[in-house]
Amino acid sequence: MLDSRIHDNCTFAVKVIDGEVDAGHGFTVRASARCPHGCDLSGVAVTFRPPHGEPVTARLVQADDGGGYTTGEVTLTAPATAGLHGFTATIVPTAGGLAHSAPPADFEIAARAHSARLNPWDVPSAVVAGESFRFKVGVKCSADCNLAGRQVTLFDAQQRPVATAQLGDDIWPGTTALFFAEMTARAPKDAGRHGWTLAVPADDAGLPHAAGNATLSVNVVSAPECEVTIETVAREGQAPIAGARVVMHPYRAVSDERGIARLRVARGDYTILVSATRHLPIHREVTLTADLLTRAELDHEPPPANPDDFY
Repeated sequence: MLDSRIHDNCTFAVKVIDGEVDAGHGFTVRASARCPHGCDLSGVAVTFRPPHGEPVTARLVQADDGGGYTTGEVTLTAPATAGLHGFTATIVPTAGGLAHSAPPADFEIAARAHSARLNPWDVPSAVVAGESFRFKVGVKCSADCNLAGRQVTLFDAQQRPVATAQLGDDIWPGTTALFFAEMTARAPKDAGRHGWTLAVPADDAGLPHAAGNATLSVNVVSAPECEVTIETVAREGQAPIAGARVVMHPYRAVSDERGIARLRVARGDYTILVSATRHLPIHREVTLTADLLTRAELDHEPPPANPDDFY
């Protein structure tokens, strides 16, 4: 004869592993149960019911510690709106035989609007006052959503819009969902460093997206009055060094295949810093009142010390 008794005083609980997730995306939970009579609950079904949509069912297995039973990690989907959402989990009574039940376990998930991370690059190290400049800006959703067509706006220090662009359909090579655009703006007329802001507005169409922003630092300089030409060579052998980095803050340049780097700068006092891979950097103080042609001879880095030499 089948045992038709019901053990209805089982302990039953749900642990939410991801307490806050992007709206419309997956999160994980784990249900656990134990019968006070020590019954084997392997195979007993647990149903997870969202506030809307289809329920998800998983089955209990014995926990690794040998006591109690668990569904393991179960992936559920958060609702597509931001806010707190209530779910319910229940043990499904066995049809026939010894049945087990427990009060439903209610739990909540906080669904948040997707965040946007902005990243500008290719910003010139120095921009002449009043002149236009170009740079790229990328925007990535925390849930890797398609952001094509979203508008990016550049605001100046007084929060006035100075440039806009739309993200294209393509993503930046080597990334999963970095949508990008090229922006053109005009530098302020006052020399100095200016803190501007890049922003994308919030968007509730489809899945909710929060507004995002990033700081763009624009270094504005006076109109160039002098041209500096630097020939970069290795001291030993006098071979030209391509790719050497030349800095006359805030101006920067890189030497070409002949080892030549050119910068147009305003008159004034500068420290010229020249560096290159596998070479020792050098610097020189100059006061510029006219064009300058100079030569930078870099020494090779010494070979790394042998640890055996210290013993």
